[in-house]
Amino acid sequence: MLNIFKSIDSIFTIDPNSLNRKDFLVPLADSFNINHKHFSNRTSLCSKLKTTILDQLENTSDFATLEPISDIKHDHLVIWQQNSKFYAAHISSIYKLIQHTTISPYAIDYATGILQSTSPDEYSSKYDLGCIPDFLLFVNNKYKKLNITDTTEKDLENVPNITKWRFAIENYNDNSGEFYISPSLETLQHKSPRYTINQCLKTLEVLKYSFIESSFSFSDNIVFENIQNILSYLEHTALGLFRLHIVHPYLYILFILNSLHKFPNETIREFLILNFFENFFNISL
Repeated sequence: MLNIFKSIDSIFTIDPNSLNRKDFLVPLADSFNINHKHFSNRTSLCSKLKTTILDQLENTSDFATLEPISDIKHDHLVIWQQNSKFYAAHISSIYKLIQHTTISPYAIDYATGILQSTSPDEYSSKYDLGCIPDFLLFVNNKYKKLNITDTTEKDLENVPNITKWRFAIENYNDNSGEFYISPSLETLQHKSPRYTINQCLKTLEVLKYSFIESSFSFSDNIVFENIQNILSYLEHTALGLFRLHIVHPYLYILFILNSLHKFPNETIREFLILNFFENFFNISL
């Protein structure tokens, strides 16, 4: 079915009694292997369609805010299909994404650099949202129709803590442009605090050796004698981490980053933070 995202949007935003059963609901139900004869009215059939579609989603939370898909109001929800998979997001998240790139936020989970370089057309068909007919236009029109305004300070009071923590972590990575950590953070939120603290401690250990190996590449104003001070600083950070009793994995990461951010030498500080991200996600995920 062409432009299935439009059909799905209708299911979630339009009164079922306004939808044509024979020409619209029945073909859509067939595409999801739903026997429409088991549903006596349009409301029950639409309810089954919604449940089936949501159950088939690859993601359970918004890629930008980490808001659970189940918490997003239906008129603000966008669901699309690409590469035989269904994804969902808040209209604001997907709208703001396509202002900068049309590559799916989930491409990093499935795509490879090899495919992008050897078969660019295939890569685009699988991961470029611009290759979904009329999808970008649909997102733009839906966003403007809803007349969504920019976030205000009052709105921020209602933002879940998990979202605030996630963006606080990403702020440390924004300037480097070296790698994209959002999918890794989304995976991390499902890990246990015990798992995360162990990975943090391992990463700090790796960071010590990483710094020693790279120490001679720094500028002349950083002398070798500083290494012992830096290693002691990392030990102190690890000790502080070990004493924490925190219920969410993100907060362990924030503690590490806040600690490293206080290191006085800017060059070393950037090195430590960048390498913490690289080593942590390589080790744990």
